Amino acid sequence: MKKLRLLTGTVFALSLMSFNLLPAAYAISNATSDTTTDTSTDTTKTLTAEELAKKQAELKKRLDDNKAGLKTKLDATNTKRITTKCKASIAKIAVAETSAKAVSSNRGKAYSKISEAVQKLIDKLKANGKNTADLESKLLYSKNLSDVLATNMAAYEVTLADLQTVDCTADPSTFQGTLEKARTQREAVKTAATDLRTYISTTLKTAVSSIKSQADDSVEKAGGTR
Repeated sequence: MKKLRLLTGTVFALSLMSFNLLPAAYAISNATSDTTTDTSTDTTKTLTAEELAKKQAELKKRLDDNKAGLKTKLDATNTKRITTKCKASIAKIAVAETSAKAVSSNRGKAYSKISEAVQKLIDKLKANGKNTADLESKLLYSKNLSDVLATNMAAYEVTLADLQTVDCTADPSTFQGTLEKARTQREAVKTAATDLRTYISTTLKTAVSSIKSQADDSVEKAGGTR
């Protein structure tokens, strides 16, 4: 039980993620799309002709939607500003995408440790006839929050990849619309991350703390080691 308490305390202390991922400046180059790779997931995977056609159609639809959703149509001044600055920032977009993928992976590992620790506690309590309904409910809610975050993060990663397929000097409106979408998605990611982190560090942690005494008592009666 001592090991379980240590693990639970450690994982609750984890800082789950940081989301300063999208550069504030306008950023993207006129990088061309590689017609033999899947730019939204594994960039080394060779696609079949059918898969490639599907990916290209999906990408085109997303970019068309982004362009149509541009909040403010570009005037000559904004167009010039974008087209003269965007190429220089391709590295920042690439770094943002890499960072997003790393953060997503680390978040998943951190949450898995928390979930496993709490589930282990629940299993011990249930094995000794304790009522774990409240803690199970709170763990399930945290999983739902984690799923929301994962969904938002995946969408953000796709948009960052999409940005790198746009020729921003030839099509600044599509670039700007896609950049605005990425910024909106980044805010959704930050909100979802805060919601999950807050819930885990307050509600779920409190529920675990309040039921630990039952687990301690159960282990002692069962002759468990500390």
